Parts: sequence; C-alpha cells; structure tokens
Amino acid sequence: MMNQPLPSPTAPGVQGARRSCSARQFCAFIPNLRGAWAIVAMAAIALSMAFSSPAQAKKRRSKKSNARADLVRELRTAAPVNTAAADVAFRQLEQTLVSQWGGKKPVQRPLHGDRFLVVGSSSVAGNLGRLLVRRLSELGFEASRYGMSASGFSRPDYFNWMKAIERLPIDHNAAAVLVYMGVNDPQGIWLWPSERKAMKRRDKWLRFHEPEWPGIYVKRVTELVNKLCDRGVRRVIVLPPADVSWVALHHRLRRVRRLQILGARASKCGAAVSPAGDMMHLMDRHAERKEPRRMKDGYHLSTFGAEIVWQRIRRHLLHSVGGLPQTRLGRSQPAQGAVTRRVVSAPAP
Repeated sequence: MMNQPLPSPTAPGVQGARRSCSARQFCAFIPNLRGAWAIVAMAAIALSMAFSSPAQAKKRRSKKSNARADLVRELRTAAPVNTAAADVAFRQLEQTLVSQWGGKKPVQRPLHGDRFLVVGSSSVAGNLGRLLVRRLSELGFEASRYGMSASGFSRPDYFNWMKAIERLPIDHNAAAVLVYMGVNDPQGIWLWPSERKAMKRRDKWLRFHEPEWPGIYVKRVTELVNKLCDRGVRRVIVLPPADVSWVALHHRLRRVRRLQILGARASKCGAAVSPAGDMMHLMDRHAERKEPRRMKDGYHLSTFGAEIVWQRIRRHLLHSVGGLPQTRLGRSQPAQGAVTRRVVSAPAP
C-alpha cells in the first residue's frame, strides 16, 4: 500500500476535475462580461446621438429618394409660409371658377371625338380616377385613366410626365384630357440642367420658399398642357388638388392651386375647373368620421368624397369640353370600351 504510485496528471479523473473547475470559474465570470458589454454599447449609442449632426444623419440615408417621403419630411420641418395676401386673391378667383357656370345645363352639341383621358398622380389610380372613368363612360365617352403614385410637376427626377405623355394613346379622336396632380408638389423643385443654366445657379433644387419657385411651376404646367394640345387634344382641363385635412399641406396647396390655374390659362387649349368646397366638412371631425370624404391619410379621396367632387365639377367640365360625344349623345349606359390603365414605369429624366 505504501509503494502504490501516485495518479498521473494525464489520467481521466484528474483532467475531468481540472476542466470542471475551469468551467465553473468561466461561468462565474460570464455575468460580469455581459454587463460590461452592455455598458460599452450604451455608451457608444449615447456618444453617437450626442455628436451626430443633421447633415451627417442625412448623408447616412439612402440616395434613392421618394417624392412623397420628401414632401412629408419638408412639411414636418419647414416653417409656415405667409400667403395671406395671395389667399384673398385666390379665393376670389376660386369663387369665380365655382360660380362661372352655376345654374346652367350642360351643352348638348356633339363633339368630333369621344375619347376622354384622365391622367395624374395616385388619386387618379385610386377612387377619384375610377369614379371619373365610370361617370364619363356613362355620358358616352371612351374614358381611360393613367396614374403614377407620388408624381407631379415638381419632381421630374422621380417621374417625368413630359416623357410619359408621348406614350399616351392620343390622336384626332381625343376630345379632352383631364390632368389631376399637385398634392405631391409643395416641396423643392428639381431643376433641369437647362433651367439651372438659365437661372445661373449650381444647386439643382429650388426650395418652396424661394421667389423663383412660382414662375418655374407655372411654366411647367403650361408646357405640359401645350404638349397635350400639340398632340391633337381639343381641350385640356386642369383640375387643381382638392381640399385636404392636413393643415400644413392645405396651406401650401393654396399656392399650388393658384399657380395651376394661371398655368392653364396661359396655355393654348387649357382650362381650369376648381374642385374646392370640402374644407369646412373636413374641419368638422364628427361629420368627417360619420361620412368620410378623405381616406385616413387626409388627402386621398374616398368613394363618397370622389362622388361629391364629380357632382361639383360635372357641369363645369362639360362646358369646358364643349359638349357630349356625337355617336353617343344622350346615352345613359356605360360604354363597353371603357379602359383602365396605369403607368408603372418611370422614364429616364
């Protein structure tokens, strides 16, 4: 018994004891390690929030911009624009447009064409566009619609309507084109290189508050309408944006409506019809909840709101167009050839 050798350090029992001891020590150290890493992570987050500037945060964003996202961001951060003097003149002009044909019946002289196109932004692709096509088809027009979400006059870098017009089915049979866009426009205008050269500026953005913004916007509206006129359309009707329940957007849209009317009047075959008249209802929260005229976002029209706009502009629209189709005069049933289409690809600016 006394001469029995001691166990070897490489014996299985001794190795297991050493491993179990090391494991217990490491497991006891893990909670302290986790706490240290949590403290380091919280300190790094606090430092990044303290020392990061808005310019650095803007650089970290993706370069791919969306017109509607830019509009929402600008409305939430920009200071209110004082347009009191211009609003008085616009309200007088708006009342003239609303009451211009009040009480008169739509003209009944036949037209040479029966095709009626409705083009514009996401509202044309939604409830307003669907209802306009249905009601125009009931009057005997061969109606179709072409809409692109978040598009307008301000952001040709996102979607270029001057290019898209070239793909529209417009010929000698086109009686009229209705243009409804502008809700996405109260933001900075993206300038073409030729516009930058004419203005002698390097910045490709023209901010909403800058004095050159109205002139560029009116010019773009007039150019779009004139291009449709040159393609053979007898009458182009500009429908300014309807009232919205978002107050910040509503104040900016007053300028957009006024400029669209001026741009249509300066064109070859353009006319403007005002859809305004819902603001008092939209401000009444109880009435808006009971019979909503806008979707939850506050600017897209519901089916009920689109029907109200149609009833408001119907007589004005027919007087601007000049009559009803010759082959379907007096027909009350929808036309079988009514087509609904949507522009899905944005051409290169």
